[in-house]
Amino acid sequence: MSIIIRPSQGVFQRTMPLVVVFGAWRSVDGDTPLDAADHDTITRCVSVARRLQMPLAFSRAMKPERDRRAGGVWLPECRPRVTDRVFDHPRGSCFENRDFEHVFRSITQRDIYLVGPRFDSSLRATLRDTRGHERPVKVVIAAHPLQNCSTAPEFRAAIFRATAVSDADRDICVEDWERSFCSVEHLMAQ
Repeated sequence: MSIIIRPSQGVFQRTMPLVVVFGAWRSVDGDTPLDAADHDTITRCVSVARRLQMPLAFSRAMKPERDRRAGGVWLPECRPRVTDRVFDHPRGSCFENRDFEHVFRSITQRDIYLVGPRFDSSLRATLRDTRGHERPVKVVIAAHPLQNCSTAPEFRAAIFRATAVSDADRDICVEDWERSFCSVEHLMAQ
């Protein structure tokens, strides 16, 4: 598998968490359109990560060589930059790419956040393959539509707990994820 962009390993040795983005590459012939919540989650996380200069890695599930003619496109707000890394892999886990496995196991020592559509099979397969590595991996998930109807934080939290099919120790709502890093950014600016 190829990596189209290869920044130095120092990019992944920063003290900031690594954000791995799934679903930003959309196959022309095979991917269903993203719903608004998933699209918003992906673009918000990429925007925050870039603003805070977090290392970004993009997962691109590719078909076998003979079927790549159809191609695909990146979400406009999520096109990889020179400092980002793109991991091509067959459908399934990112661990199918040896370079991703090397980054995960050897280079990055900080938290890893997986961001992508709620039902992305590559994200779920990668998450499954992280078990047993004793690495802090979290999944940033979209807010449930009912959360957006309430202005009281305690109700939003209760709705999130009641509606999310998630692991409380592993999954984090996109608003909480963004708030946690923006508070750090605010403290650093003072």
